[in-house]
Amino acid sequence: MHWTHSLVYYSQPFCPVSVNTIPNNIRNMKSIKDRCIEFLHNEDTRHDVRAIIQPIGSMIYNEAYPYLWFLCVYHVFITFIILAILILLVRVLNHLGGFYLASEMQVGNYLG
Repeated sequence: MHWTHSLVYYSQPFCPVSVNTIPNNIRNMKSIKDRCIEFLHNEDTRHDVRAIIQPIGSMIYNEAYPYLWFLCVYHVFITFIILAILILLVRVLNHLGGFYLASEMQVGNYLG
């Protein structure tokens, strides 16, 4: 027997359970999303979830607090470094004579 004779061709997609054999209580079940929304509509449930999540959020915030301050100081420091580099670049370009934002005297007055 050739291997092509053993293939079975279906005219419809294969479904092991017919839609008509599914019981009504399973067919009419709500989705997980709908059940979660319905569960969270209850005020007591919402209060309990907040009571559980609030300490976790506070703990994460307390652990991340020093890193957030470090990040803020780092950004201020980098901003001043970039401004200093820009001012030095303008001074060098004015001395070379290739970039005229202001005269050398005006740039010198602003820088001190």
